[in-house]
Amino acid sequence: ELDASFSEALQTRLVEATTASWEFWFGLLAMYRDESGHSNVPTNHKAEGIFKLGSWVSRQRSFYENLSLDRIKRLDALGFIWDPHTALWEAGFKKLQEFSDSEGHCKVPSTHRADDGYKLGSWVISIRGKKENLPIDRVQSLDSLGFIWDLLSNQWEEIFSRLRQYKEREGHCRVSANHKTNDGVRLGNWVVYQRTHKDDLPLDLFKRLDALEFIWDARGDQWEKALIKLQAFKDKEGH
Repeated sequence: ELDASFSEALQTRLVEATTASWEFWFGLLAMYRDESGHSNVPTNHKAEGIFKLGSWVSRQRSFYENLSLDRIKRLDALGFIWDPHTALWEAGFKKLQEFSDSEGHCKVPSTHRADDGYKLGSWVISIRGKKENLPIDRVQSLDSLGFIWDLLSNQWEEIFSRLRQYKEREGHCRVSANHKTNDGVRLGNWVVYQRTHKDDLPLDLFKRLDALEFIWDARGDQWEKALIKLQAFKDKEGH
């Protein structure tokens, strides 16, 4: 009977200690929220440089099923982040939406930061690298904004459209090496690069350039045109 009483008293003390401890950590979290404006505590964060608040927050997430409804509600009232991965996604997507609304596109420079310091460029790079593992609804959400998954492919398409405009205007694709478009695109350099790397081009890109009567051999083309001029001269002058 004495042992039973002792055991019951010990259990009561443990419950009281645990409760007191939880209240202590909850208080630290409330202070953190008041100071930072959110409850998304980094895993390695230490309150006052001593108390491992980040670890405590992680434990609350892990033991969600065992938390009382009252504690869950109190944590919710602080804006507690139960799923940090979803929170990171939502924060980045919101910033991308704001960028798209402001700039009219999703071509975010890799070093770009939002006005509040958020590293949107870094977030965009990380999302590109995770495409194969992203849920389909997130891929669709990004697609709806015109997200650029492949920067190199997008750049090729944009400059190819400039070449097509040049052809429509000039009637040929003999772009000089130093030619720039009105908006500063170095079309001449791009044309030279396509010639130089002709053998490395995917077949579909090669065919699309061919369909524009792209000049693959600039010197050969010049020689042929000069020969035509010479032939015309001979026909006219007889020598």
